[in-house]
Amino acid sequence: MTPGQKEQKYRFAEQIVAEQSFRRAVGYGLATTLAAAGVWAIIAAAAGMTAGFMAVGLGAAVGYAIQFFGRGIEVKYAVLAFALAIGGTVLGNILAALLVEITKYGTPALELLSGVTVGSLISFVVADMDLIGLAFWIMAVSAAAYLANRRLTHAEELAVFALRFKN
Repeated sequence: MTPGQKEQKYRFAEQIVAEQSFRRAVGYGLATTLAAAGVWAIIAAAAGMTAGFMAVGLGAAVGYAIQFFGRGIEVKYAVLAFALAIGGTVLGNILAALLVEITKYGTPALELLSGVTVGSLISFVVADMDLIGLAFWIMAVSAAAYLANRRLTHAEELAVFALRFKN
């Protein structure tokens, strides 16, 4: 390989690294987390029950959003997706339970929310957790972390690898 070809590969790798945006990944990942948790709650309220399998969809949506908007190739993007998926599954579960309670029993929303404390939310999440729900949560965070990083072609991987050991 000639020095000119090496420089061309280094510029190619630098372009790939420069395309990353952790700020966009955080912003769009958080927005996707909130939207997916809301959709989860609406579907659960329409069905009249909470559905743990919706967590997997939330995790996949968060992972894809971070991959698409963040274009990251570093581990921090997967860690971000993991954290947002955990937060989203907790939020989705709580919102779903609240909406199911409101629609099923006709409890006024303000009355229901006035009695909610952090302790009651924590006890609800822990009490509602079963083995199947835990399996769905694990699948959700795994899907988010797996899908968060941008997929590179073999040539792109080699270029980024060479750039890391340039000096």
